[in-house]
Amino acid sequence: MNKKVFLLSPNSEDSLDPSLISYSLALGFLASYAEKAGWTPVVHDCYCYDWDYTKKRILDVLNKEKPSVVGINSITMNRIAAYKSIDLIKKFDPNIIVIMGGVQPTIYPEHFLVHHNADIVVRNEGELTFEELLNKFSTNKSYNNVLGIAYKGKDGKVVINPPREQIKNLNEMPFMKHEVFLNPDSTHAYFFTSRGCPNNCNFCSSSVHWGRRWRPRTPKNVVDEIEHVIKSFPKINEIRFMDDTFTLDNNRVIEICKELIRRNIKVRWRCSGRVSPISAEMIRWMEKSGCIMISFGVESGSVRLLKEMGKNQTIEQIFNAFKIVYENSTMTPEMFIILGFPNESLGTVNETISLIRRVIGVSKKPLILTTARILEIYPGTRLYDLAKSRGLIGDSYWLTNPETPKFLEKSPKWLKHQKNRILWANWTHAGITPVIKLFFQKQMWRPRKIYNLLHPYLTGLNY
Repeated sequence: MNKKVFLLSPNSEDSLDPSLISYSLALGFLASYAEKAGWTPVVHDCYCYDWDYTKKRILDVLNKEKPSVVGINSITMNRIAAYKSIDLIKKFDPNIIVIMGGVQPTIYPEHFLVHHNADIVVRNEGELTFEELLNKFSTNKSYNNVLGIAYKGKDGKVVINPPREQIKNLNEMPFMKHEVFLNPDSTHAYFFTSRGCPNNCNFCSSSVHWGRRWRPRTPKNVVDEIEHVIKSFPKINEIRFMDDTFTLDNNRVIEICKELIRRNIKVRWRCSGRVSPISAEMIRWMEKSGCIMISFGVESGSVRLLKEMGKNQTIEQIFNAFKIVYENSTMTPEMFIILGFPNESLGTVNETISLIRRVIGVSKKPLILTTARILEIYPGTRLYDLAKSRGLIGDSYWLTNPETPKFLEKSPKWLKHQKNRILWANWTHAGITPVIKLFFQKQMWRPRKIYNLLHPYLTGLNY
């Protein structure tokens, strides 16, 4: 057996700005575990391209590298390209072992094993399972008893094995292979410092895949990896932490910041976090160590909607988080808004606009607002169960429809109008002078920034 494994992230069906999307951390970790098992990984992240590009990459690798195994990472947005990839690979050589992983195969293994001819689905956290599978292939042993997989039995039905226990100590994981994505001219790199989210929002599939137990890496382990990558690629000047809940433990964040400063690592960095807990001390240390932006998932300014979605945060916590950032740093706090939750109304939209205006009352300038996105439906979530119960969607949707479905309790016309009202309030409430100052401060005369600013007003619901 040729011990080469081709690791692939197929293209998304969404229209994407590649500058805003990280490279595939999932493939980077799988590549490290493939090497641990004595295999040579060949990695291609095609997520921000189109099917023609993905198809060409697949055929190039199959012809030149002749891998025995292909591992494909699939989430909701690239599931159609994942189906096409399976079919293309099996048509090229039916003896190639195709392994699927990611949220979509975890929830719907039959879509990949029965409707398309993948061989194995790795469910939930996949690194240890993937390593064990490669070891089985190396020794020509059966994989039927491997924990954490699904496969098609002799009767054609899907067999789901018992789950594998999650990795308890993430410090024991090898660093992901950043080098398969970076080159000597790379300026950006991406990291994770924890897995899992203790919250249970009704629209988010993160806890479905990673679980609700938060598992952090130690500050030293995190900064060891950052230092390793920056020494290997010295032109990197900005990094982003991709955790769902980076700021969950304020003291741990402070220790990461201190470690960056202690080692004289001078890079700009960004992260996402919840609005609680947020301390002034943490924000000050974040800025000292190079943080330029923290993104908060606010979602709505309605007390009722926040409670119904299971967000587990209050309006005062949202306001105080932005207030703490503005009063203790020059960092940019970014606000994410989602529009169109069940029971959304003109009143709840007005509450969201009121919250934005209240925050602007502290900052005296517009928010850097990552547009009010229309609520999307993801499998495995409580929102999906609600949509199914109303007859709005069924499991077969995921097999044929390329778009990520939107929860359209209101008409698209109404939703787009409310989205534009939110955006308009954000850009006009502080007055014209702060907008002009922000325009020059952020160099917003650049074509890309003008495009990003106007695009949400001129195009479809989720742009």
